[in-house]
Amino acid sequence: MGHTRLGRIPTTRRWRDVVALFNSASPPDPSNRSREIALLAASTMRAAAEALHAGVKDGGLAYVFYVLTQIALSARRSEPREALANLGIALPSDPTTLDLTIAVHHLLDKHFGAAGQKSDVAEMAQLAMGETLANYLRSRPTDLFASSEAQLFRDLSQLGTQRTFGDVARFFFSNFMSRMLGFYLSKLVMPGGEQRLVHGADDLTKFNAELRQHTFQRAAIIHQFAERWFSKTEFERGIDPGNTRRFVAYACKKLEAEFFQAMDGG
Repeated sequence: MGHTRLGRIPTTRRWRDVVALFNSASPPDPSNRSREIALLAASTMRAAAEALHAGVKDGGLAYVFYVLTQIALSARRSEPREALANLGIALPSDPTTLDLTIAVHHLLDKHFGAAGQKSDVAEMAQLAMGETLANYLRSRPTDLFASSEAQLFRDLSQLGTQRTFGDVARFFFSNFMSRMLGFYLSKLVMPGGEQRLVHGADDLTKFNAELRQHTFQRAAIIHQFAERWFSKTEFERGIDPGNTRRFVAYACKKLEAEFFQAMDGG
């Protein structure tokens, strides 16, 4: 389980080409441009990889993903609302998707507050979780005759299926890696001197779109791995923080290898 690679991923920009959209520097010697962009791309990837290793060790990323698995499983329980409450997600009567999102962020803030710290990786994982839930729930068809609570738990019941969870896990890790790479790229490219960053809304929109496409395509390697792990682990022993942490550690190794392979378009 976990070794399937989904064939050759459709062609997208090389990572260095995505980086070139962000840093539009024009060095005195244009022949150095390609070399400087390649160095910046490699430095960004190494910084993100180092942070990822630290994030796996501190457990913040794994905890966020564990909460995602429990939300997905909640509607499969006999009492979905109680299952969420036991996790620490308290919902009002007739809750909306916004109520769920707010409650999830409250739970994560409380968890990291009790831990006394939240790493950059955990912060980005929490943001990725919020966007993942919002994106999934937005995509669901609306039943005009259902209460908001019925609609919410119907949507969550679909999230708890093997195939849908694979889709959502891919989106989560893609969003997370997009935030990671964008964060470390912006730290390494400092304004001033000969460097010129994206300088308009159109440029920034183009860069963000290319970054998200790049990370989404590379995160395809997570899809079947997450599908199989989710179904098999829940059936055999139940998903818990320990086995989730092991899954996340291995998933991050797979992602790191995949993203480094994409440095030059591999």
